Amino acid sequence: MASGLLTTPTVARRRIGSDADEWSIRLAALAALGHYDALTFIVDGPARTRYAHNVADDPLSDAATQTAYEEVRRTGSTVQTQTAIQDVSGVLIALRVGRSFAATDALTASRISELLALEVARDGSADRDQKHRRQAFALYELSRLALFGEQMSETLQDVTALITSAFENDVAQIWLLGPDDVLELRAAHPQEELHFERTLPSEHDALAEALHQRRLVRIG
Repeated sequence: MASGLLTTPTVARRRIGSDADEWSIRLAALAALGHYDALTFIVDGPARTRYAHNVADDPLSDAATQTAYEEVRRTGSTVQTQTAIQDVSGVLIALRVGRSFAATDALTASRISELLALEVARDGSADRDQKHRRQAFALYELSRLALFGEQMSETLQDVTALITSAFENDVAQIWLLGPDDVLELRAAHPQEELHFERTLPSEHDALAEALHQRRLVRIG
């Protein structure tokens, strides 16, 4: 009988097809460790990314939870630990049904929030590494096109397609300045909805500044 009780419980294998699936497993395990019925972690930032376990809707839609969230953000009333993750900040919301929280739960919640912060930081680092690798490969491809491209028009078109895909741009265009000081559109991706293919630099402040100062200019 004792042997049967001490055997490892059977756990159904879960399919992981996305980041949401990974976070669901992480939060379910952490909720079990903290004896929470639901758990959500809101990361600071413009997008206010939210990861949740056993929470159907946005927890901040509840007035009481929203008030508590704003109080934490306003006062910074969190348990500080020596291993706090500097690059990640946010709010952990742990929920229980019919059971109260004891004083020791604050420390447990703090440790869980650190684990979550580590995972968020790791995900961010992995995303940055992937982006850097993609951009490095794009620079290699741009160099290859510059050295071995045969048809100028096709090469420029390939360059615009590469820039949009590798650097996460929606639009890429290559304009060349002609001998008559008129800019001509030589390649674009996408090629649809092009409003004009020739323009004077003086008609566009950013283009005029880029040509005059010969430097990168951010538009928008």
